[in-house]
Amino acid sequence: MIVIVYRIHYKEYLVGLVIRHGIDPAEVMTADELTVLLKRAERKVPRRRDESVAQHTRQLLDVTFSTLSQSCWSTFDLWTVIS
Repeated sequence: MIVIVYRIHYKEYLVGLVIRHGIDPAEVMTADELTVLLKRAERKVPRRRDESVAQHTRQLLDVTFSTLSQSCWSTFDLWTVIS
């Protein structure tokens, strides 16, 4: 039980640091993580066509930035990514 409390507190602490320092976690996310993020937010996930992983990741990043508001990104989505 104590471990769970510390784990939750640690995650809250990490989210606070990210928000306070204006760090953008999306820049270091993989294509799979961005896909999960978009699905959890119930957004359309673009399919990977004849493109490299880097190009597809950039496309997912563009969709993430264009469809998720900054406030949503910094609270709900960041918390779900590290959970």
